[in-house]
Amino acid sequence: MAKLESYSNLTKLQEDLLKKGYCFGQLAALAVYTKHESGLNTKTSLKQVKSTTDVPNITGTTYFKFTDPRFALKQEFQTSLLYKTILEFTPEKFKNVKGKIEVEANRATGACKQTASVECSSDKTKSKVAIGSDHLFKTSIVRSFGSFGAGIDFAFDLNTWRFGTYNAAAYYFADKYRAVLKHISTDNKAYTFGNLVGSFYFVQTAQTKFGAAATVSSAGLSDLTVGFQHALSDNKTLKGRISKNGTVGWNLRAKVNQYVSVTTANQFNLKSFCSSENPNWQLGLRVKINQ
Repeated sequence: MAKLESYSNLTKLQEDLLKKGYCFGQLAALAVYTKHESGLNTKTSLKQVKSTTDVPNITGTTYFKFTDPRFALKQEFQTSLLYKTILEFTPEKFKNVKGKIEVEANRATGACKQTASVECSSDKTKSKVAIGSDHLFKTSIVRSFGSFGAGIDFAFDLNTWRFGTYNAAAYYFADKYRAVLKHISTDNKAYTFGNLVGSFYFVQTAQTKFGAAATVSSAGLSDLTVGFQHALSDNKTLKGRISKNGTVGWNLRAKVNQYVSVTTANQFNLKSFCSSENPNWQLGLRVKINQ
């Protein structure tokens, strides 16, 4: 039986297969990771995207994270002058409970937000409650019934005294299959029926996996994407996808050695290409360095 997931992770495998590694919208990206036996991890990443001026548009992020069996502390700094501090604590006698405090400060705007949350887990249930300085109360619960399960994800605005988010999910998890149906609310001012998102994940072999996701709005089918992932060797992984509008993409991740991996990605619109229109070619390159 597949392990129980939190609400936010119910569709993580499908989303990673269909989205991860498609490094478009940027000219290049570089990420450097370090890990130490003491529990200190660091990451520094730089990304250059297309600029509308002669000045290159380069953004960067650096974080430091220290972990031990009972607590974790993370400090993150961004070139956009956004600073984040996250403190997590797990009581020794209640290892299925985790408390978290998050502080996010934007020096560019002067805004500051604090959030406190508690997560609880058992064999059949995962839940989370959070309250923020913006007076938004959030809660999510996932409950399994064997291979089947259901979950809810609500956000209640204490200022307006109404729900701003009202999501729900039903799923089926097996060793090689995952199917999830979600309702995603789209209006935080009126209670209306939102989008339905169905996703599917299938493990054919240890090397080959397939995934699909479809979104249905009140106007009908609005998006459909199917994709695959195949390990060409121990050091190379190929991924491909095609969407309803004819966009075809693929990426290849190659591990150069134990420290460096390179991802290259390509994407174009097949319908435009066949009709001799601009196929909107996109290229992506990402280099990852691990200690």
